Amino acid sequence: MTDPHRVSQWLGFARPGRFAAHPVSTAVNSSSGKGPGLIEPLPVELLRGAVDPSTGEVIGQ
Repeated sequence: MTDPHRVSQWLGFARPGRFAAHPVSTAVNSSSGKGPGLIEPLPVELLRGAVDPSTGEVIGQ
């Protein structure tokens, strides 16, 4: 497909607000990383240069 209008229908969320984004540990980058702790949000004090997905603000510079 090359028609921008048709393609955009596939890229949009079916229900806006359905997902939440938050920074996680760099342990998710390792193939040996396992367990539910990988998706736990990092505390703000541990963030260095992370971008807040809702505001675009850079945290922990």
